[in-house]
Amino acid sequence: MLAFVLPASAQMGAKTMHGKSGISQYREMAHGMEYHQDHMRGKHVGHGRGHLFGSHWKETLTEEQKVAADKLHLTLKRSVNVRKAQLRVKKIELNNMVASDTPDIMAIYLKIDEILDMKGDIMKRKYDHMVEMRGILTPEQRVSLI
Repeated sequence: MLAFVLPASAQMGAKTMHGKSGISQYREMAHGMEYHQDHMRGKHVGHGRGHLFGSHWKETLTEEQKVAADKLHLTLKRSVNVRKAQLRVKKIELNNMVASDTPDIMAIYLKIDEILDMKGDIMKRKYDHMVEMRGILTPEQRVSLI
């Protein structure tokens, strides 16, 4: 992975001879000008935050499939959001355990195991969702997703 080191003036947001901050120039070097322009326009580009099947997947769905997909997405979001909230609580508990005056290493390990179990559960739910989503597609639609 490439790393760019910025001069101190650029890191502080000082303008360069082209009228751009050092941070803007860094982003252009790291991601390319198009990425930076899209990002500044409010588009969410890169970093894998899109839908599993890409941005065009809804175009191939029938109305029935769209309704089924929306229901599946809602079910996933509800279950995963609850688990993520519980996970945040467990992480706070872990941090409090570590920061205590007399940390109990075995209790810390048990809390870590709980956190990993929760992360695994979230991952399983997401992959169950992917399989369910593929289940509502026709064979032709499945092939087009490869």
